Amino acid sequence: KTLLNDDAEVFNEFFDISVAGNWFEGIPSAKGKNILRTKTRLEIFAGEKNIPVEKLRNIIQKGKPILLSERNRRIRPALDDKIILGWNALMNTACSKAFAATGEEQYRQLAIVNMKFLLEHFQNAKDKFLYHTWKNNEPKNFGFLDDYAFVVQALLNLQEITGDVDWLFKARELTEYVIENFMDRETSFLFFTDKRQKDVILRKKEIYDGATPSGNATMAYNVYHLSIIFNFPEWKIIAENMITSLARVITQYPTSFGVWSMLFMEMVCGTEEIAVVGKNNSSLGEQVLAQYIPHKVFMAPSKPNVELPLLVGKTPTNPPLIYLCRAYSCLNPVTEASQLLELINKANKN
Repeated sequence: KTLLNDDAEVFNEFFDISVAGNWFEGIPSAKGKNILRTKTRLEIFAGEKNIPVEKLRNIIQKGKPILLSERNRRIRPALDDKIILGWNALMNTACSKAFAATGEEQYRQLAIVNMKFLLEHFQNAKDKFLYHTWKNNEPKNFGFLDDYAFVVQALLNLQEITGDVDWLFKARELTEYVIENFMDRETSFLFFTDKRQKDVILRKKEIYDGATPSGNATMAYNVYHLSIIFNFPEWKIIAENMITSLARVITQYPTSFGVWSMLFMEMVCGTEEIAVVGKNNSSLGEQVLAQYIPHKVFMAPSKPNVELPLLVGKTPTNPPLIYLCRAYSCLNPVTEASQLLELINKANKN
């Protein structure tokens, strides 16, 4: 009223402002607080109050800048604009999956640019650990298990859509760091915090899915797939130990263990090992990725002579060939994605 004088009563009623406040909702500190809001159109309100429409419009237009000027004198709320590593990695995976499903190049480019940014700004150049946040050109705080798990997951998906196996070697590097600095050797489960982080009173382990997937489950999924990609039997044992320990609760409460359940199912049903090898193989690789093949390791290398177990002995051809394998034992190659699906369906029936 001090600011608007005679216009205050009409202005307050139009914007639902009262002494009692209009958004209490059980919060004691909110009593007497108001959020300007309109409950009806200006023309209808003017008719109800028997006020000429233009007069009401002038009152509103005159009052708004006065209140805005007064509000700008207050200290603004703090702005949370830090970049969080794990959340970016989740979005990166979403971009890779979007490209795989749609073939829209913008998603692939966004995933590539984003990952380069994350690795450049969030990884310590000397000790190779990851930071949790980045703001004002400065990374802060040791990365949590979720950060590592989601970044490795994003790297695995990024390799699939780009054919760049360098992403796999970065995923392996980060996984080696996780095993060394997060793992409880007695159980194979992973602590939420890095052992280098000294300000933690109690290092906890989280296994349930929450608002985001479980870091332990996601990392078990990563370790399992990397064990196939690099033929690391000891990593496969780590993933199997984690699954075995939780088998009963996974089957009893699957909605709380979504990622675990997917990995459990994959271990039971088996993993399709798919390689698209040959000159100009990117188009054929994208056709394969567009198919729904849930449990798979997929590689369509953009460089020849890549020394990875799934690719060894597969000479690049023109046109490129699709290999379907289990435990690196491959069926006769095919040339079309539809033929690959036929092979998978036939193999699963057997």
